Amino acid sequence: MQAAETGAKERLVAAAKEEFLAHGFKNASLRKICAKAGVTTGALYFFFRSKEDLFCSIVERTLSLYEELIQSILQSDWEDPATALQNEERLIRFLMAHKEEYQLILEKSAGTKYEGFYAQYQARMEAICSSYFEKNAPGNGNPELVKLLVSMRLQGYLELMKEAITVEEAIQLAKYMACYADAGLAALIKVLNSGKN
Repeated sequence: MQAAETGAKERLVAAAKEEFLAHGFKNASLRKICAKAGVTTGALYFFFRSKEDLFCSIVERTLSLYEELIQSILQSDWEDPATALQNEERLIRFLMAHKEEYQLILEKSAGTKYEGFYAQYQARMEAICSSYFEKNAPGNGNPELVKLLVSMRLQGYLELMKEAITVEEAIQLAKYMACYADAGLAALIKVLNSGKN
């Protein structure tokens, strides 16, 4: 009995993931999910309290692991800036391994508690970037500039996840993107500190 329940739950999660990716949370059909999984809607509610509970069961583990990774990367970057490229690789490997979950969170979560995840993450990165400017170009951390720089970097990550490329290709492209961003940031700090802006 337990193996049958586990199998039914796994089929529901797989079918739901496919349906949410195709149609987003709001437009996903529980009836289609159940049909594809070969179970009744009653079986779905045996395992999950709601459609949102089903959605969350797909993305929450990934988000938890991501939070741990980001904390580790931020600490590593702060303690030793020379680890930046190594940390970039760690991040890209993680994102590429969880592309579908991130597509769900970032593009298909309208109507769930994760609907604002991207905006919250961007705000968090803007705060970190603002701290960097305050440390390296005191008084020159223009909030609109910070917002633009963070948005460009995050958009680059999204584009990498959408491309049909290997993990190694994504890592190489991310390293190029990081080198480009670091050189540009160094030049920007120099301009800001010279007062010629």
